[in-house]
Amino acid sequence: NKWMERKGWAENCLNPGGRGCSEPRLHHCTPAWVTEWDSVSKKKKNENNEKASLIWAIADKLTGVYKPHEYGEVILPLTVLRRFDCILADTKPAVLDTYNKLKDQNLDLLDGLLYEVAGHKFYNISKYTFKTLLDDPDNIESNFRDYINGFSDNVQDIIRKFKFDNHITTMADKHILYMVIKEFTTDKANLHPDHISNLEMGYV
Repeated sequence: NKWMERKGWAENCLNPGGRGCSEPRLHHCTPAWVTEWDSVSKKKKNENNEKASLIWAIADKLTGVYKPHEYGEVILPLTVLRRFDCILADTKPAVLDTYNKLKDQNLDLLDGLLYEVAGHKFYNISKYTFKTLLDDPDNIESNFRDYINGFSDNVQDIIRKFKFDNHITTMADKHILYMVIKEFTTDKANLHPDHISNLEMGYV
């Protein structure tokens, strides 16, 4: 009947989501999906702020050694290396164990096996990670080079295109290499895919 129709209309105005909200549609409480989206947006904003904070912290270490327009020549390759470092962290022990057991075997076969153990199309056989590099400040330059040289050839090709080697020498000579690498080991420099997607990496 008409009363029931009107009652239904009224309930629809008061509770369009069927969740017992007591406010008219024009003054309706915030839908759950809006709240969830707002929460995600705030999380992403915080993550972006973290990354911006990271860039500024590194830039601060480069001041006086590099000009502002040169910062990217240092920050970009280090960001790429740190991304690889984070991705490989979970399987690094297994990769090192496999390499040490089989390094005297056929290198072509070993290469494919290390890809498989790493779980990615790249790997690193250096005993160092960004974090363990900090354990030996006096040998940071040589150990960092060892770390880079431990990557599979495809990653080393990428790093060579950055022409990063001279910057390693410069930072070591100016005594800032350790401090810059240390900035990349902080919580805000967590570049694991679980923390920052490939799309988001493009904005770092």
